[in-house]
Amino acid sequence: GTSHRARDLESGADYQQAMDYLPTLGIRDLVSWWKQTETLGFAAAKRLMEEPFQAIIAAYGEQAAYAAADYLFRSRSLDENLKGLEYPDVADPAGFEQILGSYAWALNTSRTVTGDLDRQLALRKLAGITNRLVQQPARKTVYQASRKAGTRYARVPEPHACTFCLLLASRGAERALEDFFELTVERGRGG
Repeated sequence: GTSHRARDLESGADYQQAMDYLPTLGIRDLVSWWKQTETLGFAAAKRLMEEPFQAIIAAYGEQAAYAAADYLFRSRSLDENLKGLEYPDVADPAGFEQILGSYAWALNTSRTVTGDLDRQLALRKLAGITNRLVQQPARKTVYQASRKAGTRYARVPEPHACTFCLLLASRGAERALEDFFELTVERGRGG
């Protein structure tokens, strides 16, 4: 009924908000650490940032994976056919090698013609990597859970989804379409 739709829309909005904020918080932490390297040379800055960069992505990525698992579990609990499924396995955050490889790529491809570090370009690349790698475990959690359950897909809205997309993700669209067709048929009969 209506209360299920409202709860699922609320849960979808919570998930959407988490997927908006977690990468942003990770980037905020990245910028804070990055500012500490302003006076350092390339090698010293690279060494100082490696561990915090990995920790930021791992911490926020883990939170994103749990947010996805929570949302998936809550939305499944409102569906008659899916409510018996167990809590999804939570995907691990991006691996150490992937994080450090991406970090090294960002720094090594952000050099000026004289070989100096283009700090603004490097920070933009690191922010993009942070955004992608923080969200990666959430996507992987949904993929693995859908595959394990044999559902082939999951209705999980992307960040900044509109209300209509949240409605579609909540399965409310099926109910809304049924209501629409009932209303259309009634009007067609002069009802």
